Amino acid sequence: VSNETPVVISKFITNLPLSPIASTSISFALVINLDITTGVSFETSVAPGFIDTAMTQALNESQQEVILQQIPLGRMGDATDIANAVAFLASEEASYITGTILHVNGGMY
Repeated sequence: VSNETPVVISKFITNLPLSPIASTSISFALVINLDITTGVSFETSVAPGFIDTAMTQALNESQQEVILQQIPLGRMGDATDIANAVAFLASEEASYITGTILHVNGGMY
């Protein structure tokens, strides 16, 4: 890995309308790192959607079904989906990508 652009992973789902999480939490994905001398953002963020974790597995079946109906791909992501996005952004292939948020959410906006 030779790309030196910082990659930040959001801890919260903040792009849901009126989400209680969005209204009470600050997402690391929204923190923009500006260089004081140039005013250019060099921080790239990954904003995960619903990921199959212990937290989402604790939801009851009807709650999980409501979530899955909102995701165009019809499934929750997994840790590999997020790891692949971070690996890409940290790679030389993404060396011209900076100051953006990559949504890894199965098409859920």
